[in-house]
Amino acid sequence: MPPTRRPTDPTTDRPTPRVKRAFDTPVIVGIGLLVALLVINAGLAYRNTLQLRDDARWVAHSHEVLDLTGNVLIALVDAETGQRGFLITGKDEFLQPYDAALARVDNLLSALKQQTTDNAAQQIRVKTLQEMSAVRLAILKQGIDLRRRSADEATAFIVAGKDKAQMDAIRQHVKEMEQVESDLLKNRENDSDTAYRVAVLTGLLAAVLGLVTVGAFVRLLDRSLRTRQEAAAVISEQKERLRTTLASIGDAVISTDIEGRISNMNAVAESLTGWTSAAVMGQPLDAVFRILNEETRQTVENPATRAVREGVIVGLANHTILIAKDGTERAIDDSAAPIRCAMGEVVGCVLVFRDVAEQRSIQRKLRERDTFVNGLLGSITDAFMAVDRDWCFTFVNGEFLQRAGKDVSEVLGKNMWDMFPDAVGNEAHAQLHRAMVDRVSVEYEVFYAPWQSWLLAKAYPTADGGLAIYSRDITDRKLGEDQLLRSQETFFNLIEQAPFGVYVVDAQFRLQQVNSSAQAVFSNVRPLLGRYFDEAIRIIWRDPLASEILAQFHHTLQTGEPYLAPSLTAMREDVEAIESYEWQIQRVTLPDGQHGVVCYFFDTTNLRRVEKALSESEERFRDLADNIPQLAWIADAGTEGQIHWFNQNWFAYTGTTLEQMKGSGWHAVHHP
Repeated sequence: MPPTRRPTDPTTDRPTPRVKRAFDTPVIVGIGLLVALLVINAGLAYRNTLQLRDDARWVAHSHEVLDLTGNVLIALVDAETGQRGFLITGKDEFLQPYDAALARVDNLLSALKQQTTDNAAQQIRVKTLQEMSAVRLAILKQGIDLRRRSADEATAFIVAGKDKAQMDAIRQHVKEMEQVESDLLKNRENDSDTAYRVAVLTGLLAAVLGLVTVGAFVRLLDRSLRTRQEAAAVISEQKERLRTTLASIGDAVISTDIEGRISNMNAVAESLTGWTSAAVMGQPLDAVFRILNEETRQTVENPATRAVREGVIVGLANHTILIAKDGTERAIDDSAAPIRCAMGEVVGCVLVFRDVAEQRSIQRKLRERDTFVNGLLGSITDAFMAVDRDWCFTFVNGEFLQRAGKDVSEVLGKNMWDMFPDAVGNEAHAQLHRAMVDRVSVEYEVFYAPWQSWLLAKAYPTADGGLAIYSRDITDRKLGEDQLLRSQETFFNLIEQAPFGVYVVDAQFRLQQVNSSAQAVFSNVRPLLGRYFDEAIRIIWRDPLASEILAQFHHTLQTGEPYLAPSLTAMREDVEAIESYEWQIQRVTLPDGQHGVVCYFFDTTNLRRVEKALSESEERFRDLADNIPQLAWIADAGTEGQIHWFNQNWFAYTGTTLEQMKGSGWHAVHHP
């Protein structure tokens, strides 16, 4: 058989040294001793830990028994307190502590009995305490029953002092139980301290022995390792090469020797270059990895050559393209790192590169998007600014710069509050801090004195922890609102001073204004301001008149046709007499620019009464004139003397009728 060939280093083609695979006998003995010591130490630590745990459990147990014993006494005292309160006052609410204590005593005694099962003497004492407690509670119950029958019997029961002696006996018994348990607690604490000291001493001894054993083992190991240094150097070199290659496994990888000849190529590199590893193994890297500058088309120095020459990691500049075997061009990004041996000498190079065409396309689209967004934000009429979490400007548009009177270089990177100190402490400062801290959107109006402007601002949290802030100059709107307010005040003042009653109803059909004259007539109207006129009119007027007025208001608001009611007679809610009003309803444009309805009304009650009196007087005059024997007529005082009335004797004497004489003048009656 031919001799077996020793494995070689893939980079240098030199045989690798043989590696001794078994430990030396002294090292194996040392390992055995160290393992034995660790096992013994673990056993002692386990035993000491169990002992410490048991001692701690018994100490805690004694504390629990002491707590339960004291709580039994406290519960009996609470029961006694509740009973005494009831005996003195006779009120059942004072029995609440007594009732609560009854349930607690039984539970506490049961728990105490359970916790003392390990102590027969204490079990006897617990049983005695149960009996004494039962007697004590029975005595308390007896006092309560006596008080329910008679206060005098309860007083006599208290004076007898029977319950005091029994309670003193319980206290003494509890004190004895606590003393016994306290003695047990001291003993158990002493046992715990002893176990702790033993554990510490054992641990220290084990540590000392461990250090001695480890020292001996290290000495043996050091001697054994010296024989392996040559093999370790080769292994270290191979590990470094393997680590570098594996770290780049996701990209294209080509490794070379010290002279730049290809020693390895992964599948991704084959795909990008168009070469197979079998075809290029041992070939110069420049023959496979051809790179140019995308803009100048000049050959770019191979980064692997520089990495080997200078012993540093080298990266490609931007705009580098790779020319594949078939002439295909790909934009790439790469880096080259030297491979070093255990002695630190460079023995080769690893080249890592990737296709970045898609990445560059994404970057180009991002730049285009940023250009579009910046152009859009720069063209809006609102001032826009963006700040980071430290309140430093990261973007401002032209409108903001124009308002601030600054150049972009004076703003970007500067702190907003340092640049605008006048804003600190105003509404903008508070709202923006709330948006930044709570990560919420805010909207606010603020007057910024240095600009003499009212601003409407909106702020939104951004993904980087900062804020995007829009502000609009609303000074003109504010001035308009002030003007509108003054116009409204003037309008309502004119209405208030009118000598006749006025209602104003807005476009939403709400009663907006009532002047003093209307209030004087309808004293219940001003409390109705702001309410729907449908509701208000029915409170002011009785149906069906309210429905008639309401229908006319709706008609005028919708069509704009005015309405005149020369005489509207109705019964008001607050008066007994029938009164008369003349109404005028018309649509108007209110100061806020919307349509509304204004109603003017005049109290014509007295005028109607005078007209009625005149009419009655005229009727009486005509009756009188018709009954006299003379001829009588009434004519105007003008030159024509038009006659508008004749008495009955005139028609009888002349043989005419009213239709014939109607419109006749003075001259027709007195013909020459």
